[in-house]
Amino acid sequence: SVPLDDSSSLELASTCLHDYQQMVSAGDRHWLKCIKCYKVVESDFFIKGIDNKGIIGLEINGVINHEILTIDIPAVIGGQTVVSIGAEAFVNSHCTSVSLPYTLVSIGEKAFMNCNLLTSIYLPSKVENIGVGAFGGCYNLSISLSLSNSYFCVLNNIIYDSSTTKIIAAGNIDSNILINENVVEILPHAFENNSNLECIRFS
Repeated sequence: SVPLDDSSSLELASTCLHDYQQMVSAGDRHWLKCIKCYKVVESDFFIKGIDNKGIIGLEINGVINHEILTIDIPAVIGGQTVVSIGAEAFVNSHCTSVSLPYTLVSIGEKAFMNCNLLTSIYLPSKVENIGVGAFGGCYNLSISLSLSNSYFCVLNNIIYDSSTTKIIAAGNIDSNILINENVVEILPHAFENNSNLECIRFS
């Protein structure tokens, strides 16, 4: 154990790229401890520190209580900003609702893959990266995007890059969809398990 007056650990905590592990739970409350600097935070999520363009932030790597169906990800945990959702963080989750923080910058590969009970998601203005298969298999999903987001656009429930040349992901779609002729790439898993899909046409 570390003495409470150990100033070296307190100084390290302010610059530490935290590696949190679950420490203890009491009912629906959970505490995690960084194995590097011994900082303790309360969180409903598995988290770790990441370097976001020279600024230390937090990445969400799943929810501790898998029975939670409504997931509300905060902008700040333990005094640090949440900037990323890690790869496969919520894969195969039974969540029905997810609220993303305005601070979010990145959504990792397969982060919400096969969350087929998820019905809606709002992508905040700062999201600039969406990994391959992030919403693969989310065939009931309605997708909306902040008007201030300059990195993506959403047309007919399909996420494109800002130039509309690449299809990133898709939610619930009609049986027939019309895609702009300037599309040159469709990422893997973009239309995965969309059983309604019968025909893709290019305009």
